[in-house]
Amino acid sequence: MSAQRIVQNLPMSFDPDKHQNQLMAIITKEFGAGFEIDSIEPSQTPDGKDCWKVTATRYNTFSKVDSESAVGEKEIGLPTKARASDGEMYSERFAKQYPGYVMVEYNPHLKTAVLGQLSESEIQCRRAVSTILGVKPWDMKVKDASDGGYEIVLPKNYVPSKHYSKLQEVAEETVGAFGWVVEADARTLTCRFIPSEPPTFPQVLSFPIENLGRGDLSKTMFGMKLPATGQDVSEPAVIDWGAQAFALMGGMPGGGKRQPLTASVPVPVSQKFPTGWATFGELELGDKVLGLDGSAVAIDGQTDVVTNDLYEFVLDDGQKPQSDPDHVWLLQRAHVADSCEKPHGSFLKSHKWSTTAQVACAQHVESTVETISDITLIEPDIIQQFIGAVGIAGRTNSAGEILYPLDEVLAWLADHDGCQHEPAMMLMTTEMILSLPNLEDYRIPMARYFGATMEISDERMLEWERNVTTAQLLLTPELLRAGVQTKNHILHVLLGLLNPQSVEDVGVWNIGALSKPEAMTLIELLRSMGMKVIPGDSELRVSLAPAGFAIKAIKKLEQAPGRCIRVSDPTHVYLTDGFIPTHNTVTLNAIIADQVSNGAELVIVDTNDKSTDFMWCKDFVRDGGWGCDSLEATVATLQMVYNEGSRRAKVLKQNGYLNYLDMPEEIRFKPILIIADEVAGLVVTDKIPAGVPKDNPLIQEKLQMNLLRIQIMSSLDKITAEMRFAGLRMVTSSQVTNATTGLPPSFKAKNGHRFLQGSNPSKPARNQAFNDEASVPTVPMHIIEGGRVSKGVGMAELEGAGSFIFKSFFGAPEKYRNALLGLGVPMTTRPAPTDYEIALYSPTLNDDKEETVERRKKMGDPVGGPTSYDDNGRPLRGVARASHESRVLAEQHRANNHRA
Repeated sequence: MSAQRIVQNLPMSFDPDKHQNQLMAIITKEFGAGFEIDSIEPSQTPDGKDCWKVTATRYNTFSKVDSESAVGEKEIGLPTKARASDGEMYSERFAKQYPGYVMVEYNPHLKTAVLGQLSESEIQCRRAVSTILGVKPWDMKVKDASDGGYEIVLPKNYVPSKHYSKLQEVAEETVGAFGWVVEADARTLTCRFIPSEPPTFPQVLSFPIENLGRGDLSKTMFGMKLPATGQDVSEPAVIDWGAQAFALMGGMPGGGKRQPLTASVPVPVSQKFPTGWATFGELELGDKVLGLDGSAVAIDGQTDVVTNDLYEFVLDDGQKPQSDPDHVWLLQRAHVADSCEKPHGSFLKSHKWSTTAQVACAQHVESTVETISDITLIEPDIIQQFIGAVGIAGRTNSAGEILYPLDEVLAWLADHDGCQHEPAMMLMTTEMILSLPNLEDYRIPMARYFGATMEISDERMLEWERNVTTAQLLLTPELLRAGVQTKNHILHVLLGLLNPQSVEDVGVWNIGALSKPEAMTLIELLRSMGMKVIPGDSELRVSLAPAGFAIKAIKKLEQAPGRCIRVSDPTHVYLTDGFIPTHNTVTLNAIIADQVSNGAELVIVDTNDKSTDFMWCKDFVRDGGWGCDSLEATVATLQMVYNEGSRRAKVLKQNGYLNYLDMPEEIRFKPILIIADEVAGLVVTDKIPAGVPKDNPLIQEKLQMNLLRIQIMSSLDKITAEMRFAGLRMVTSSQVTNATTGLPPSFKAKNGHRFLQGSNPSKPARNQAFNDEASVPTVPMHIIEGGRVSKGVGMAELEGAGSFIFKSFFGAPEKYRNALLGLGVPMTTRPAPTDYEIALYSPTLNDDKEETVERRKKMGDPVGGPTSYDDNGRPLRGVARASHESRVLAEQHRANNHRA
């Protein structure tokens, strides 16, 4: 390398700030190109006159060719005064002097710089990486790779823990795309940005039914983890029961209930919704919709709007509800009574009562004789015959009405007592329904016979009766949202006015001579009362005891935006257009199927309404393990399983074992899996209104229910605190997992496995669900917006397995059931606790009555601890502890006297 230097004196009239460009032009013309001004400083000529002294230098350069890249590089000499801080200046100078080249090395201590030719993408990548690493672009090297990515030489300050995530960000968001892989080696200071598709899930992740019965009781595979970036194969998502025996599963608002924004929803009449209807797009948090019984329930959660496939169900009454592929429907079999061999099977069929009973049972509603007879659904004497045929007793409420628990009928049928070997009711997604070979074998059950709580004054009803005519039915929104009694009265008046023609022996009318607007309001009234209405050209065909909605066809529509909502009701069920119930459980079913198939015993406690989700496995529970029919049954079931744990504890202690796993395999206790679903509906107490005497029957009823709920929470807490070593394991499920839903922090802390279902939960939901929210990954946006890909996706924080994103296995309940039957899994002879067991373990407000004291003195404590509480939830001891035994002795005494 050589240099040519020139020194020129300029007059003082020369202005360095204004005339440098002119000076460079003169130097280039006189001496040639390539000179750079080194300095301009005051000086004197030889004769002593003031002047400017200009020094300029031109360096001779030579080129070398990189044999790998075939890109020419120029090595440039630097002035002796070049410093490390001058890099920016020389980079800009060389870029102007040598178009198409950028400075790729700067070595001021060697007085050299290297210029290279980089592509635009290489320049962009180099700039982005150097920025996030906090170095100059020439302190690192970037080269385009043959696969479309980049090969990078990292600077010496690279630290993986500090910089790797930033490199990933550049690869995915600046120079590449989501899913690109970063491979960086801190020892060799080399890095590669590798183009790759983002990790994802299949649209449907089917449960491997063939693996049932071949697993390990200590571990349960419930889904698959999201593959690592750049990987196609994912790892199983597994619960390690050995690491932790208790799990808490939270949910997202509206899981399984996404509907298009244009879907209509019946709502209470209000200033915002004066017609009593709203669309999904209009609903907001805090707005009220109608629960399954017609009462107003508030929307307390909703998801973001997502565009997804849309399907239209064409029902036999002309309605066309819409849903996405993974919407969960409650279905009933169309011909349950036909397949029943019991004597009353033909009775049900001939009187067309079977399907009405199934609908009432599926919805778990208590119907009164007066209510049913008022609308002539069926004659009261036929009801009495039916009740007697199946051996179900009635009871009288405070209003003198005889109430019949018709839900017991469905439970009786589903117990397979001589009937079909599959449940009469089941949950199926739209996608599953599409795969059914015979749609005609299934029905969507009717909504409950219901009415909202809106009060209508007597004066308003009299005014309506005076003015109603066949031409003007005057069914205003407030009348259409009225209570059951008011609707019954309205219907009686209309029947006398319209004179419907009965076209069959039982329960079918034809109503004609109505204008279209009046017909539409009458249809809304009748459908809200649980009747099926099929509009014709000139008349309405009304079925009073319908068998449910038959599905005539399912059509795929264009994709449409939709969202899910959650309502503040323990069942999370609300009514949609046409008064069709919409419902939403996948992960729990997978866990149950795996555990039961491998030998675990099963216990399920749930709210009465929601327990339909688990009807497929009801007869696989241990004796008395179905605690879903009432709060009393839940109390009894939990206490019975706790007692079994206590019995096991005694056996372990007597034989010197610390844990049931220490026992020899041939005598080892079977694990007991407890599923506690919709816990909020089981443990959240009702608010007791102030100022009402506690001896008021309504207050007493609330206090009794609160007492049972407190007992349930106490049992759940005791099981998690005391029974891990005895082989009890439990999954507690709740839509929301905060203290206001009945789950105190002390209980949550005992649950080491944490799940949160849903692809895009809020920050508060994540904080409530996880011990260390920051360590749990978030679901990538391409999965959240991936339509069906996002279904069944959630996040987990599991002891022994860390935190990860997963997608649950999906299996049809009937497939699980058939597989368990094929494996010969033992079936219970009595799933629900008996009346004796319920009486034994359920606390009551009468537990401290003095007349029971003497008998209690003779009794021990079969429960093993206090199970009775005062009005404030404090445990009672002494006399109160023996309340259950006293009641049992009294019942036994009455039974003995009866036999005598």
